[in-house]
Amino acid sequence: MHGLWPETGSYGSSKCIAPSSSKSDPSDVYECYDHPGGSGMSPISFEKHEWDKHGRCAGVADADDFFKQLCSLSSPPLKVMDAARKAGHVDLPGYVSRLTAAGFAVFSTDTHNK
Repeated sequence: MHGLWPETGSYGSSKCIAPSSSKSDPSDVYECYDHPGGSGMSPISFEKHEWDKHGRCAGVADADDFFKQLCSLSSPPLKVMDAARKAGHVDLPGYVSRLTAAGFAVFSTDTHNK
């Protein structure tokens, strides 16, 4: 999961809302990040990147709050994708069609990184 975040600085007009409890880096690998592949980084390194670049301005209590929210939000679409993968469908258009059929909006796809 590549996290959700406010669009700050040159990316948009959202205001950065600092964590209310702690700015410490994540120390646990959260379930939705605990899988190989993707970023080329270890899961904890990728989490630290996500927290540093996105979570610190998301108005959450701390890293634990940020990642628990992300994992909760990503769980339903990840279940759809997992079922598609188990059924032998591993192509990007197949995932998109299954996600949209399940009611999830897909606004764009990254054909380079898939």
